Amino acid sequence: MLTFDGVIHQARQAVEQGKFQKFRHVLVDELQDFGLEALRLIAALSPIESGDSDPLCVVGDGHQRIYNKAPIALSRAGLEVRGRSSRLKINYRTTEEIRQWAHGLLTGMEIDDLDGGTAITTGDQSVFKGSSPQIAQCKSMEEASQAIITWINSLTEAGMGSHEICITPPDKEIINALQTANIPTLELKARQKDPGQEEPGVRYGTKQRIKGLEFKAVALLSIENKDCSIARFADYVAATRAREHLLILDIN
Repeated sequence: MLTFDGVIHQARQAVEQGKFQKFRHVLVDELQDFGLEALRLIAALSPIESGDSDPLCVVGDGHQRIYNKAPIALSRAGLEVRGRSSRLKINYRTTEEIRQWAHGLLTGMEIDDLDGGTAITTGDQSVFKGSSPQIAQCKSMEEASQAIITWINSLTEAGMGSHEICITPPDKEIINALQTANIPTLELKARQKDPGQEEPGVRYGTKQRIKGLEFKAVALLSIENKDCSIARFADYVAATRAREHLLILDIN
């Protein structure tokens, strides 16, 4: 009966009408995924007009805009961050080699800074280095399956746990090949927590599902729709889930 934005709109009206108490501090992550109504709800919930210290802290990254939402300046929602924002330049998750490869996916694209400007990546760097991402050219899913199996076996033989490895997006033929090779697997489903080392198995899930997670090694199947900006953003997010090892399978 209501769209998701409609529900958010009703929630904001309840706050503005005094039917819901405001919070002393509001902390918001993944800000790039918020639409205008959600941003206005944040402004309503936060005591930004009270003069209290640190009423609101928001964090976002325009490089990870994978839900096809058009950039919206925070000022449109009454959130003034100009002159008080800071850009985080240090990457603590991925190697410098993976970071550079992932940023290369977005070459030529204009990334917004979440407030009507353009994001600048000059000075960005990772705190550690490692091996360069591997790219495997495959003519079939069968060939891709064998490449992934060889890659996984080399990682686990070196001491990596199967739960520290992830494949995205899921492919039934590849998962079946892993299971035939006696490699345990575990699907990352929506709204279900990853059990971690308590349950072994190479993880697999959609690029949207693994957003916010990290693994020591990630296998990324192909680069879908190279000319589609949302697909390129999704590939960027998937690639940067990898801390140490990234395998890209380009299936022709």
